[in-house]
Amino acid sequence: MRELCVTGGTGLIASHLIKSLLLKGYFVRATVRDPENVTKVGFLREMEGATERLKLYEADLTVDGSFDEAILGVDGVFHVACPVLSPCPADDVQTSIIDPSVRGTSNVLSSCLKSTTLKRIVLTSSCYAITQRSDAHLISPFNESHWSDLEHCKLNNLWYAYGKTLAEKTAWKISEANGLDLVVVHPSFVIGPLLNQLPSSTLKFVLDLIKGVHGGYQDRYVRFVHVEDVVAVHILAMEDTKAEGRLICSSGLAHWSEIIDMLRAKYPMYPYETKPINQNRDQNMYTMDTDKVYAIACGFDERRYTTKKWQDGSVKSKLIVCNREGFARSKKVVKTNVSEEDGGGHVRRRTKVTRIGCRARIRLFMKNSLLLIDLFHEGHNHELISGKDRQFQKRSRNLSKYHKDIIVYNSRVHLLYCSHEVVFLTCNIVGPC
Repeated sequence: MRELCVTGGTGLIASHLIKSLLLKGYFVRATVRDPENVTKVGFLREMEGATERLKLYEADLTVDGSFDEAILGVDGVFHVACPVLSPCPADDVQTSIIDPSVRGTSNVLSSCLKSTTLKRIVLTSSCYAITQRSDAHLISPFNESHWSDLEHCKLNNLWYAYGKTLAEKTAWKISEANGLDLVVVHPSFVIGPLLNQLPSSTLKFVLDLIKGVHGGYQDRYVRFVHVEDVVAVHILAMEDTKAEGRLICSSGLAHWSEIIDMLRAKYPMYPYETKPINQNRDQNMYTMDTDKVYAIACGFDERRYTTKKWQDGSVKSKLIVCNREGFARSKKVVKTNVSEEDGGGHVRRRTKVTRIGCRARIRLFMKNSLLLIDLFHEGHNHELISGKDRQFQKRSRNLSKYHKDIIVYNSRVHLLYCSHEVVFLTCNIVGPC
């Protein structure tokens, strides 16, 4: 079984990734700041398979060569370690965020260049490296071709986004110059259960909302994704040869006020933030295009669909089926009808058909201006990605926005990034319909 390295082993994403890799039988090397600190790393040693297949190495993002030992001889590297998403003083931005992001990425890739066994690097970036730009309100959905604007980030003190964007650009520059096989995963705001007793930066952020620490909440929408889905995308990026370039990993959408209302209904005994803080941030309910990840994970050939409408022309329901549904013809049934008016007759031929092809389908109905899922079945019985270019949803098809949103954001797909789709929302299709 292959041996893989995971940096930042005690973090939320990295710890879940280590757990999943061990369960899959991999040998894992994890880097941490202090392998002897039982309080912080003890939970890693207690994971199933850790005794036989997990080794911990000391490494520091800002120390040159500190990752050499952990990376030398492995087949792949997950560079997950990064500074946390949390406020910091303006005079501490370079030390707390930018240096660990950019210099840390350079250090890890420099160590990768010294290894002769390395086959692939998977870098954990962020949707913040894609969405932070002055023209964000004009773009929806965002996809892997978009980049955050560094000048916009500096002008608006978006230092986490600045660090993530610059670090990724650095990674691509190094990998392209040296022929490294690099895949970058872009998760949105990551949520999910902790494996250790120390709160993650995400949990601290939510706890501050609950306690009313900052005197208000951010007046904006935020996209979420479950940590187990993020881990699934990372493993997919490492294992699947079709994975390449950048991969967006995003799911639910909610406004911070909605999240607070949900939490207050569940835990009413806490004070909570009660008013928005006007930060002049992006108020758009922009969507993230996750077609690329979906195609790699489960693939879909071109699809066709039928629509039933009410008399006023509004949509009643939709049935979307796989393009390869297929029919089997049986013998024709011939029946002669005699018309009493002209005394003649005409022959009506009917062909009896039976479905024998792919049964993958989505059935939806319209309620309160939303298309809700009535049935979702992914049971494909054929190769899922078609064409010599292995593309998903050919551009020439001009699929409707309904169709595309259903495929990408449906909460019941139970595949990859969608398996934990509805976190704070009740709508089955996340994003504007």
